[in-house]
Amino acid sequence: YISGIALLGFPAEMYVYGTQLWAVVIGDVFVSLTMAIVYLPVFYGLQITSSYE
Repeated sequence: YISGIALLGFPAEMYVYGTQLWAVVIGDVFVSLTMAIVYLPVFYGLQITSSYE
């Protein structure tokens, strides 16, 4: 999940902290895709909406 504030603030963060911030972005994309490919089909098959059920 990326909020609107994060999208607006990201260019300033890149200017201040440099390209090392891309490591965080790449990690977020990897985790998001993993969740979509691995966990969501399992949750859909079990008909649950939360990992606490």
